[in-house]
Amino acid sequence: MKLGVHAPNFASLASPADLADLAARAEAAGWDGFFLWDHIARPEGTPAGLDGYDVVITGSDPGDCASWRKAGATWWLHELSWRAPLRESVAVIEAGPPSR
Repeated sequence: MKLGVHAPNFASLASPADLADLAARAEAAGWDGFFLWDHIARPEGTPAGLDGYDVVITGSDPGDCASWRKAGATWWLHELSWRAPLRESVAVIEAGPPSR
């Protein structure tokens, strides 16, 4: 399972320069990916189910990664808070991903 960061692109993280800096820090700290908040809608006519889609788990603690992998999860994303100051997001990212 890959481990990434899921960042809001508004409020304390509205600056494109800050987001680019966080993405570079995430890469340097060993995260597998850096993603911005977005909403994904299933295209009309697409059958319900997970075929062709990655299963993504978000939160602040992945818990037992082996259990998530067994359930089919391909990504776990640390959800950064839009209410947190920038320095708090930097600290989370620089701490690196949890152990797999």
